[in-house]
Amino acid sequence: MSFALDIDSISSAFMSQESYRMSEPELRSVEMLQGVVKSTSATLVLLTQTEIKVRVRGESKRWYEIYAKYHGQDDIYGLVESGWNYSVNAGRRETDVVDSNNYCAQLCLHANEQNLPIGDQIVTVILSLSNDIQTAMQIPLLAQFIVCTREMLANIMIFQDTMIVTEEMAEYGHDWMEEEHEEEMYQQNDEYEHHRMMDEMQSMEDFLALQEETDEELEAEREAIEERKRNRDEQFVRARTNRESIVWIRFRYSLSGDYASMSMATMRSPAEHVSPAMTAQCFKVPDTGEDTVVSIFMALSTTRGSPALTF
Repeated sequence: MSFALDIDSISSAFMSQESYRMSEPELRSVEMLQGVVKSTSATLVLLTQTEIKVRVRGESKRWYEIYAKYHGQDDIYGLVESGWNYSVNAGRRETDVVDSNNYCAQLCLHANEQNLPIGDQIVTVILSLSNDIQTAMQIPLLAQFIVCTREMLANIMIFQDTMIVTEEMAEYGHDWMEEEHEEEMYQQNDEYEHHRMMDEMQSMEDFLALQEETDEELEAEREAIEERKRNRDEQFVRARTNRESIVWIRFRYSLSGDYASMSMATMRSPAEHVSPAMTAQCFKVPDTGEDTVVSIFMALSTTRGSPALTF
């Protein structure tokens, strides 16, 4: 069966006499649809100004029926937006889709470009379903339908991208929809907890990295303080050694009574001393330390009353 459309005369014997009339782009798309139907295994069952029905047999020997209907603003109580909408029913036998019996299931298939004229959209679906085996490699829900037996289809109403709707699910729709909603909320909570834990781990890593940098800075500062302390201690030891050397020189000269030489010795370095024997003894600091030397000087100062020994 074929239908001819006259673009110049929009009213056709095969078109309904309702108020809506196809636009010129829609009429041209319907003409293209008729040409595709002739070149494929499809059959144009119904064609009016507001309804189009096409039946297709795929390579898998399954049958498909595409039904498109135009909905005006006053159609079905305004529950559907005005414009063309279409559905795809499928079954293992032609009688299943013709009678729309229990072995007929609905496929949620739509053309990628839904802004195209209705004829272009139906052509896209026809070509996809004519090669349904190849199309099923890219559309999982179509593959699921193809592998189902006729008995399995008796309990299935709709094939969707994410799930299959069965008779029981439709009968107790409220329950399984609530379960699906709860499962979705559970997954969202899991994702939120995962992201929160990742953020906390990242914050902890940043804190540890900052703490490590702070520890390195503190360690460097501590080493600098220790270095300054060692330098100060070395300077103190050298100063004390020099002082003890001077005190020992004065003590040696005080025993010989040469106060003038003693004054000169304290003003010159040990290497400039006149007597070689005295020079060698000047660098020898007593093992008993400064306290012993000072006590000796105090004793000499008390016994001799020498002002040269008083500091």
